Amino acid sequence: MITNDEGIVSFKHKVIEEVARLAWNDELEEDYFDKLVYKLIPGPKASFRCCIYKERELVRQRIRLALGKCPTPEKDEKSKNIVQVLDPACDECPIASYVVTDNCRLCMGKACLNSCQFGAITIDRNRSHIDPSKCKECGKCAAACPYNAIAHLERPCKKSCPTGAITYDEDGLCMIDEEKCVQCGHCIHSCPFGAISSRSYLVDIIK
Repeated sequence: MITNDEGIVSFKHKVIEEVARLAWNDELEEDYFDKLVYKLIPGPKASFRCCIYKERELVRQRIRLALGKCPTPEKDEKSKNIVQVLDPACDECPIASYVVTDNCRLCMGKACLNSCQFGAITIDRNRSHIDPSKCKECGKCAAACPYNAIAHLERPCKKSCPTGAITYDEDGLCMIDEEKCVQCGHCIHSCPFGAISSRSYLVDIIK
């Protein structure tokens, strides 16, 4: 089965393989991690993010996960979860759940406007618009539109979570409610940016 993280898994395994090799050779020292970062992301051009600096920070965080730690030292004392969010990888996907697409024909029937009970829909000269601050995500506008012009967008991570543990901060970055999280890993495989990953305890096994 093809998953959203198919292109990410091989890179994750590469990081774990390199860390495991260091552990096996008893070379797990802090000064060697920077060498490993540059080995995996030599530059000068970025391969999968906006710049090599962001890519290298992601590798640093993945190295920490491979060591069984949280992505950043600040999270070590706060989180005991196996599933962790790599903040630099989160692309801050749109939070608005219902959006009007180019299929909107600006029809006279205005079924979308008439179906909304919360005043979230307005219409200008070009198309309908949904105010995310007023929208209750009931879906009535999408069901009413005869042109299927209103799309229901949901973040892959949130959509895949069976317990509703995925939330967002004020900047739109993914957060995991650890009291609800059951460590199933669905969010890991659903995120196409590799922003959610898991700790590895391979180093403990090697030692």
